[in-house]
Amino acid sequence: MPTNSENKAEPQVHYSEYEHEHPHKLCSSALLSRQTDLIKMAEVLASGATGLITSLLGKLASLLGDEYTLLREVRGDVEFLQAELSGMDDLLVRLVEMEKNGHGTKKWRVKLRELAYEVEDGIDSFTHRLGSARDRAGFVRGFMKQLNLMVRHQVARQIQELRDQIEVECARQMRYTQLGGGGSSSIDAAVADQIDCRVKALYVDPDHQLVGMDGPVASIVELLTMEEDESSARQLRIVSIFGPGGLGKTTLANQVHRKIKGQFDYAALVSVSQRPIRDILTKIAPSVIPTDSSSSLDTCQLIEIVKDFLQDKRYLIVFDDIWSTKMWENLMSVLPRNNKKSRVITTTRMSNVASSRSPRSNGHIYGMESLNDADSKELFSKIIFDHKGKCPKALDEIADEILKKCGGIPLAIITLASLLAKKPKTRKEWKRVKSSIGNACELEGMRQTLSLSFYDLSYDLRNCFLSFSSFPEDYEIDRERLVLRWIAEGFISGKEQQELMEEEGNNYFNELVNRSLIQPIDIQYNGSARACRVHDLMLELIVSLSKEENFITTLNGPECLPMPSKIRWLSLHSNENEVMQVVTNNRRHVRSVSFFPPVAQLPPFVEFQAMRVFDVKGCQFGEHKKMKNMESLIQLKYLNLAYTNVTELPKEIGEVHFLETLDVRNCQIQSLPPSLCQLQKLVRLFVSLGVTLPDKIGKMQALEELSHVAILCNSLNFVKALGELTKLRVFRVDCRYSWLNGKKQAPRQSVSTYEDVLLSSLQNLFKKKNLRSLEIDLTNGSSLVFSLMNPYCPLPQLEELVISNSISRVPRSMRSLKDVIHLEIKLDRMEEEDLHIIRDMSDSLLFLKIHLEITPEERLIIDSEGFECLKQFEFCCVGMGLKFVQGAMPDLEKLDLDIGVRKTMSKYGGFDFGIKNLEALKHVGVKLDCQYAENREIQSAEATIRSGVLPRRIMPQIQRIGNSLDSILGPTVKV
Repeated sequence: MPTNSENKAEPQVHYSEYEHEHPHKLCSSALLSRQTDLIKMAEVLASGATGLITSLLGKLASLLGDEYTLLREVRGDVEFLQAELSGMDDLLVRLVEMEKNGHGTKKWRVKLRELAYEVEDGIDSFTHRLGSARDRAGFVRGFMKQLNLMVRHQVARQIQELRDQIEVECARQMRYTQLGGGGSSSIDAAVADQIDCRVKALYVDPDHQLVGMDGPVASIVELLTMEEDESSARQLRIVSIFGPGGLGKTTLANQVHRKIKGQFDYAALVSVSQRPIRDILTKIAPSVIPTDSSSSLDTCQLIEIVKDFLQDKRYLIVFDDIWSTKMWENLMSVLPRNNKKSRVITTTRMSNVASSRSPRSNGHIYGMESLNDADSKELFSKIIFDHKGKCPKALDEIADEILKKCGGIPLAIITLASLLAKKPKTRKEWKRVKSSIGNACELEGMRQTLSLSFYDLSYDLRNCFLSFSSFPEDYEIDRERLVLRWIAEGFISGKEQQELMEEEGNNYFNELVNRSLIQPIDIQYNGSARACRVHDLMLELIVSLSKEENFITTLNGPECLPMPSKIRWLSLHSNENEVMQVVTNNRRHVRSVSFFPPVAQLPPFVEFQAMRVFDVKGCQFGEHKKMKNMESLIQLKYLNLAYTNVTELPKEIGEVHFLETLDVRNCQIQSLPPSLCQLQKLVRLFVSLGVTLPDKIGKMQALEELSHVAILCNSLNFVKALGELTKLRVFRVDCRYSWLNGKKQAPRQSVSTYEDVLLSSLQNLFKKKNLRSLEIDLTNGSSLVFSLMNPYCPLPQLEELVISNSISRVPRSMRSLKDVIHLEIKLDRMEEEDLHIIRDMSDSLLFLKIHLEITPEERLIIDSEGFECLKQFEFCCVGMGLKFVQGAMPDLEKLDLDIGVRKTMSKYGGFDFGIKNLEALKHVGVKLDCQYAENREIQSAEATIRSGVLPRRIMPQIQRIGNSLDSILGPTVKV
């Protein structure tokens, strides 16, 4: 990136002269607009930069740009900062690639980041003061020159201090180390040392009594040896053992290898990890690649040597710890398909590696599971009590608490048990060890194994991963909330548009799931999880790393004190006064504050000028429920007040100019102030149904997501202004009476007027072709949906459509919605034509939910035509009015039904609706309404459903709802 302003000389002079001549024409709104343009331009130029410094370079470019007249010596200092930060960015990228290979290096990296924070906070502060000075000067023009000059001298002093600080730190680092061309070799050495420590797991003593391995060993042996048809039996068969670090994948692969290696001509154990392909090739066939000659051969020659060596052999090879699909593809290219029933076992933490296979091979995935409670206790006791006795009753309760922390992970159990075996077997000592889990230096081996995944992450992904230390143990973390926080924190770099940043954030989330670093919850039809959790041991590692990096500071109570002198990210899980004082003391530096229950006190917002994220979801505050002084949060980007008892936002909310996300769902706020419309950077507004919004919402031109809006709680001017939100991508709207919440009742005859205006606004949005997701809920019988979807209305490129109110039939024009991947529709009745209309959307449809009020007279047939891509289907009707025939919904993986037993039996005579024909099923969930049904009918329904999914080897989740006839009348007595 350019580090000086030579190429911008003419524009800078031009705008500086303009400012002197026309100072009264520069107001805060113009300043913000021009500053935004400059920052965007700088971010494009700085596309090679990463993380924090990317936005900082943009701000420096803005400071050097045409909006600010700086003293000449100040301009030179700013150019110096720009040049130094560009160099710091390059250095940070190199440093974060290094593993833990020296205390001084880590401290220098942390110091660099802290220095960048200081610079950014300083720039944010004095650019805000310069803008404020101009605003005041506009009202008091006689003092303009003196005021601006005074502020600029203060800025000059601050910039000089920052420059001096950088020069001092650079000089200090030069005395500590020289990071030259040899840096990469030290990185490789550090990585190699950490990887080699796990190789010993490949050579576990076979006489050692392993716990919980008999079943997994038998399962994998069966996968490797089972007979199939002749063509597939002669293929190379691959079994991939997949799971997080510490579950015993390596040990399991080793035991299988020992058990069956005698059946093969050649067998090998190869630790892959992060070694180069050349090293791995020499270990596959060391007998034919002399060590002294391997360096003179190129990779292609080595591959040919190994392939020739294996070509005439029936081989068994274990590739342990594969970290990338590229490495796995390279390894597969080495393995000959020689029709000799060769076998390969791989272990990996990466789900995409486990699922990757050659079309000429026969692959299976074995998902590792944690030990159950009994096996965990057995392993724990054998190690501590010399493989003899059980845990004494006096220590049994504490042992269970320790094992709960381990979560069935063998590595954790072995590490802690080995530690306790060396200590006195007393309650006091065991309690001390329990309280120190995650901090004791004796656990370094376990930490080293788990942290390998961390050191393999990119710079941005490391920051995202460390951010999990903000959340409490066992907390369910919503994916959307997490991604939006990452965006506000600046952890997602290299993207300008909010939509692209959200997409990248979701990719980051999926990557962490793929690497088994976080545990997905409720995986959706598109493969992404709705939420996640972090395993207790992984959270201990994250908190520990975050503390070392001086990244996020977590306060659980007074015992966590004292704290670092400067806290940038703060997470509070305690309501103690001493803890709240830490917040107050750090208000000038803190960039992110997260509160979790039971925190019940809001901090004073004055001087929190560096705060980007304020997240207090779920907290119930004892006082200060009106969020006073929020205008002081001049850098705030993310504000989450969902599920709190906050009663109102201050009228000055419009002064928080950089706010991008505002979430006030399920709190006590009834209306939002008119100044909200001044938020020209607000991208997402989440409200609850019933909240009144400002009439001039159309001014919020950055708004891309608005949900959930109750139309009848707002004015017709508001509904009309919705059509001006040209960037809107996601819109959730409701026009029912139920959300008036005691407000002045809108006349019933005016509902049609509201719907007419809403229709006009939606048509305006459709013309802009930005709307991607629409959820609409109207009064039953409304014709708005049909008016919206008439053949003459230009339909948007909708990807998600939810029609929550019951409509009489499926609009015929829905056939044209070819981009829809998610459809939810509620119908009075459904006939064959309605089903065919939905079927014709199947080119892209992945999720379908149908709620049917009236049971069809005859079952509607779903055949092999249409629904080729559908992954998830939900059907709700009092009678199961569908039937699946051979070839129906070939990709359907998840089926959820909400149906009645009595109506289905009386209408269709049974529950055989062809579930056995859904060949790709992985999950079946059924809610059976047992109202008025006999027990024998309920049991017959359950048995039929279970037998239908039996060929799929899955267990249906069947839930009974309502009281059966037998429970009401008592059992029938047979005579």
